[in-house]
Amino acid sequence: MSPLPILLLRAILALIFVLTTSHPLARHSYVTARSSFIGNYDRTAARGEVEALLKWKSSLKGQGLPLLSSWNATIPSCSWVGISCDSSQRIVSLNMSGYNLSNGMLQNLNFSSLHYLTTLVLINISLSGTIPPSIGNLSKLNYLDLSRNHLSGNIPPGIANIVNLSYVNFQDNNLEGTFPREFGLLRSIRFLYLGYNQLAGTIPSSVGNMSGLLELCLVHNELLHGMLPARIAQYNNLTLLKISNNNISGALPSELGNMKKLGILDLSTNHLSVGITKGLAKLKALFELSLENNELTGSIPLEIGTILTLRNLSLSKNKLVGPIPKQLGNCINMLSLNLSGNELHDSIPVEIGSLRSLESLDLSGNSLVGEIPEQFGQLQSLETLNLSHNNLSAFRNASIDVVRGNKGLCGGIVGLKPCPLEIQANSRSGKEYRKLLVILLPIFALLLLLMVTFGFWYIVLRRAKRNAEDQLVATDENLFTIWSYDGVIMYENIIEATEEFDSKYCIGSGAYGSVYKARLSTNQIVAVKKFHILPDGDIVGTTGELSK
Repeated sequence: MSPLPILLLRAILALIFVLTTSHPLARHSYVTARSSFIGNYDRTAARGEVEALLKWKSSLKGQGLPLLSSWNATIPSCSWVGISCDSSQRIVSLNMSGYNLSNGMLQNLNFSSLHYLTTLVLINISLSGTIPPSIGNLSKLNYLDLSRNHLSGNIPPGIANIVNLSYVNFQDNNLEGTFPREFGLLRSIRFLYLGYNQLAGTIPSSVGNMSGLLELCLVHNELLHGMLPARIAQYNNLTLLKISNNNISGALPSELGNMKKLGILDLSTNHLSVGITKGLAKLKALFELSLENNELTGSIPLEIGTILTLRNLSLSKNKLVGPIPKQLGNCINMLSLNLSGNELHDSIPVEIGSLRSLESLDLSGNSLVGEIPEQFGQLQSLETLNLSHNNLSAFRNASIDVVRGNKGLCGGIVGLKPCPLEIQANSRSGKEYRKLLVILLPIFALLLLLMVTFGFWYIVLRRAKRNAEDQLVATDENLFTIWSYDGVIMYENIIEATEEFDSKYCIGSGAYGSVYKARLSTNQIVAVKKFHILPDGDIVGTTGELSK
């Protein structure tokens, strides 16, 4: 066939196609067919999501389960509690924070059916078991938080396949194993929290590849050891670095000074040694530096005083020597300064007294000497002060708990409120002293009450006895007066008063005679002793004397 007829045929067919597709009825049929195809596809995907979630719900228990009553096939899944969907009615978020789903197992959730999930938040719902490797199939996941559960086992390295992942939080679990080297592939990661687990091994140098990281927290993984990798300093955008309460050892990398945006650096309670690198002075955005409870030696770099943004500085419980740099007085935003438990010497720089925003100052447990700067009296914001266990002197109005262990001291800071025991709560001896007071004070109060009661009754009885003695003496004096006047009359009065010594008037009896109580006609009460008479007529107890 010649080319001309072919071209003519093609033109006719094109015209027919345009006419048929431009007709409203034809166009409606075309769009309906296309929409039906998409709808069938979405319904199939949605069915898989619903089945996966309902199957997981059936495996759950606990007090939070009634909150999932909306999870049933009669209600659209986008209306379920904890579920969010996109404009195409696809499930993109699963958030069940705070539900108590005891014995819930994450591996019972079919992640392969949740293709479009971008947010997975299962915080504090008592999940147990391991993190399934299938979680790595959530290719669109951006936000992952499984913190505060009971998850165990290793962290699946397949998580590194989720290239869009920017937030990961596995804190407060029982995760074991090593820090996944594969995490270095997470170029989009911004926040990584793996603290309060049981991770072991070293921090791999591959973590330096996460160049976009803003916050890294590895606290309380006591089995993490080895040196802090210098490549960690490649986190140019890092604002928070916390690796405290581990077994990290060695020297502080000088490269740490390259993290220009770092605001919080916490490497406390490790085994860091050697000196404090001067490179830290380059961290001009740093406002919290904690290197306490390590094995750092040498002196405190003078350059630390150039970090004018510092608000909290803790270098306590190390082996630092030398004087306290006066340059620290330049850190006018300082709120808390703790240099306790070192071997610092010389006097306290007067420049410390210019830190007008200072709320807490602890210089205890050093070898500081000399006078305490009177400028401390101008620190109106100061709430906690501990200068104990030094060799300071010449100080007035100081609380004994603040300055105990120093010599020659006579008080606290003029103009500063006295520090009660509660302010010394950061001192172990203060805590033990308060516990002792709680036990001893009730005992002392009881003893004091008993002593007062005993003293009261003792005084009452003494007075009663003294009155009785005085009365007896007065009676005796009157008796002898009457007797000396007329003994016969007195004798007759006694016989009459005792009815001839009737036994009912007897108030006591001894070896030599009996004592009778008698009320005389003069209304005087007297005690009369009647001696026993022997057969021969002698009076008992007097025979010997009379024979002489």
